[in-house]
Amino acid sequence: MNSCEYEEQIKQICAKGDFSSLDIFEKNLIAIDSYSRALAKKLLETRGNHTYKVIFDDDLLGLNIDFGSGTRLYNDPKSEIKARLNELGAKYFLYPAIFMYGLGNGALISALLTNENHKTIIVFEPDIQVLFIVLNFIDFSAWLLKNRLVILESGVCDFSMYCDLCGLDGVFKSCNIFELLINTPAYNVFLEDFAKVGQEFVQMFQWKLECYGADADDTMTGINQTLANIPDMLSGIPLSKIIKERKNKVKTAIIVSTGPSLTKQLELLKEIKDKATIISVDSSYEILKKQGIKPDFVVSLERIELTSKFFESPVSSFDDDTIFMLSSLMHKKSVEYVKARNYSLVLKPLNFELGFKDNDFGYLSGGHSCAHLGYDLAVALEHEKIVLIGQDLAFGNDNITHADGHAYKRVANEKYDKLEQALAYGGKGQVLSTAVWGVFRKEFELLFQKNKTPAYNCTEGGSRIEGAIEKPFKELCEIIKNENKPKFSIPKPLSVNEQSSKMLSYTAKLKSAVELGKDFIKKASDIDKTIKIALKSNNVELMKNTSQLAKELKIIFENKLFESFFMQLCGTTIKTKEMELTKIIVQNIELNEKLKNALELDMALFKSVSGFVKQINESIEKYFLAKNKV
Repeated sequence: MNSCEYEEQIKQICAKGDFSSLDIFEKNLIAIDSYSRALAKKLLETRGNHTYKVIFDDDLLGLNIDFGSGTRLYNDPKSEIKARLNELGAKYFLYPAIFMYGLGNGALISALLTNENHKTIIVFEPDIQVLFIVLNFIDFSAWLLKNRLVILESGVCDFSMYCDLCGLDGVFKSCNIFELLINTPAYNVFLEDFAKVGQEFVQMFQWKLECYGADADDTMTGINQTLANIPDMLSGIPLSKIIKERKNKVKTAIIVSTGPSLTKQLELLKEIKDKATIISVDSSYEILKKQGIKPDFVVSLERIELTSKFFESPVSSFDDDTIFMLSSLMHKKSVEYVKARNYSLVLKPLNFELGFKDNDFGYLSGGHSCAHLGYDLAVALEHEKIVLIGQDLAFGNDNITHADGHAYKRVANEKYDKLEQALAYGGKGQVLSTAVWGVFRKEFELLFQKNKTPAYNCTEGGSRIEGAIEKPFKELCEIIKNENKPKFSIPKPLSVNEQSSKMLSYTAKLKSAVELGKDFIKKASDIDKTIKIALKSNNVELMKNTSQLAKELKIIFENKLFESFFMQLCGTTIKTKEMELTKIIVQNIELNEKLKNALELDMALFKSVSGFVKQINESIEKYFLAKNKV
C-alpha cells in the first residue's frame, strides 16, 4: 500500500460520519494515525492478512490468540492477567509512567488505565498481528488521543520517537525508576528486542539528562552575554530579513566544517563556489579565505573569548558579500570584531531567549555546534538539499582533530578528551571519536529525522551520521555546477524607530521577570520557615498541609514568564528534584517518613532555585537595565 492508497482509505473511513459512528478498529486506527502514520498504515495493510486464530468467549478478559504450532498468548488468560495485575499493583501502583513490553490481549493495559496515578502508559508491541487483533476488540482511542496511552511497534522505533515520548506526562520524572515490564511470558521469545527497547530508552534518558545538565556557570555566561549583546543585536541585520530576501532562491547549501577531511574537498568546492550557498563555520573562515572561496555566511555560537580569534583578521573587501551570523550569547570581543562587517546576531531557542518572543532575530540552532547553526540556517532558507563537508566528528590520520590551517589543530589526548569509538563513514569499521562529538552526531541525527530536506554527508571520512545520505562530493558537484545562484544584496538593519520600539519591549519583559523573581524568593523564604516547623512537629496532618503549600508554590514553575527567564538556569535542579521526589513517592515506606523526605527535598529545591533566581535578577539589572535606561 503506497501513501496515496493509505490516504484514500483514511478518507473513506472518515467519510462514514462522526467519530462515534466508526467501528472499534477504525477509531483506534485514526487515533494512532495522529502520532504514527507509519504504524497506522501498517495496521491497515494487516487487515485481511493476519494468520493467527482468535479464541474468544463472552468476556474480553478471556481473549486469547493461537499462534499455531501449539503456542498461545496465554495458557489461562483470566487467571494469568488477574495475577499479573495484582503483582503490578503491589509494586507499581504509584508510578506516574508505566513502560510495558507487549500489548497482550489488551485487558491488562485497560485495567492499568483505570489507575489515575499512571499519567502515561507506553506499550511496545513486537507483533503487528497481535496489535491488529486487539485493536479490533478494545477501544483505546480516547486514551490514545489524550496521549495517556501510546502504542508503538517496537522494531521500528527510532531515537527521535523515544525523545518525543520523554515529553509525555510523568515520563522524564520516571528516569530514576525506569523499568521495562513484560506483559506476559509469551513475549519471552522477543527477549533480544525487549533488551534493545530497554537499552534505547536508557540511552534516551541519559541524552536528555546531558541536555538538561549544562554547567550553571556556562549557562550564566550565555545569559550575561546575551543581555549585554541585545543593543548590538538590534542594530544588526535581522534574521527575518535575510530569510525573506533569500528563501527558496538557491537549490543547494554547503556547510563547511573543519574536520580533518576538509582539505581534500577544497579544490572541488572552488569549482562550484558560485553555484551554491556556502555556509562556513567560524573555524573554516580563514581556511576558505586563503583558498579564495568566499562564503555567503560565517556562523559561530561559542560563548568563550577564544572563539574571537577566528574574526581578528583585518576587515577587507573579501568580506563585502559575507554575512557573519553569530549567536547572541557570544563573547563581546567576537561581536566587536564582526561589527565592522555585515553581521547578524541571532537568538537561540533556549528558554531565556525564547522569553523575548522576537522572531525578527530568532530563532536558530538548538544544537551545540556551529554546524548545527549552519544547518538550521540552510533549512530556514529552504534549500532543496543540504551538503556537509568536513563534518568528520572523529579524529583523522595520526589522530589529528582538525583540517590543515585550523587555529587549534591538535592530536587526540585522553587528558582533554573523553575518547570513544564510533561507526565509520561508509558503515564499515570504527573510528576514534569523543563523547562531545557523539552529542553533536546525535543532534544531527535528530535534525535529519525531523526535517524533510535531504541531507548529504560528503565528508568521505570520519564517522557515520545516521539519516544523512553518504555520497562522494565529486558526484554532487557535477549536479551543483549546473545550478544557479543569484547575486544577493546585503539586507539593511531595522530603522532607528523600530530598534527603539524593540528595546522598550525587551525592557518591559525583563522588568516583569525581575518582579516575578523577587516574588518567588519571598514566598520560598516564607515556606522554608513553614517546612521547618512541620518537620520539627513530626505531625502527619501538618506535614500533609505543608506539602500541599509546597506543591502550590511549585505551580510557578509552569508560569510562562518564569519558564522563559529562569528555567534555563533552574531547569536541571527542578528536573533532578522531580525525579528524586518521584522515587520517594513510589517507595513502600511509612507515610510519616515519606512526607518528611518529600518536605526535606522541597526545602532543598526552593533554596537552590531561589539562589538561581537571585543570580538571574542581578544579571538582568547589571548587564541590561543599568546600561540601557529606556
